[in-house]
Amino acid sequence: SRGIEIHGITSPNIITISEQTRVKIRDAAKTLGFRPSAAAKSLATGRSNAVLVVAFDLLDEDLIARLKGAESYFVPRGYSLHLCTVDAITGVAGYREILQSGRADGVLLTGAATPSAYSLLRSVRDEADSLNIPIVALANAFPRDCIETVAHIDDVSGGQQATAHLIEHGHRRIVLLGMADQPWGEDRVTGYRRALEQVGIAVDPTMIVLGERT
Repeated sequence: SRGIEIHGITSPNIITISEQTRVKIRDAAKTLGFRPSAAAKSLATGRSNAVLVVAFDLLDEDLIARLKGAESYFVPRGYSLHLCTVDAITGVAGYREILQSGRADGVLLTGAATPSAYSLLRSVRDEADSLNIPIVALANAFPRDCIETVAHIDDVSGGQQATAHLIEHGHRRIVLLGMADQPWGEDRVTGYRRALEQVGIAVDPTMIVLGERT
């Protein structure tokens, strides 16, 4: 016979039951409004049904919006979200403990990394890889040799559209204030250049000012 399955939890074939009994159990569970224990479900499936959101290194002013976006997708699908921070001061100890204890099936990485933090970023990646836990970066703020899978914004198109908007309003001398040492910063410069070149405006390097996160 098959194992017992209630609300998505299937146990091994430890006992033999008839199909008639199996249907009665399912009907009774439905009538009584039974909801399985998350802990029991984790034991039965070997999965936590949780995703760990890691806020990495620098302040992420979009963190709340990204948490809401992740929540809107995962919660209706039966997943919960956990949050931890990783930086040069706190290190990766808390992050490592969560993964090694089996409390997360995947990692969403947000924030940003500068070259001085790349070794820390690789530690985050290596820990997930060693446990065969997938890791995905939200936004293109991490080098691809550290994090391969990225759900990113098209910053080239964004930079181009923003610049084109100013050109359409008659502006010709447009300054770009951007971020250095960030992949998305470079992409926005590319879009800025494209918008100017499309209308025959010469790119003036002195009008491109890239700085730090201040």
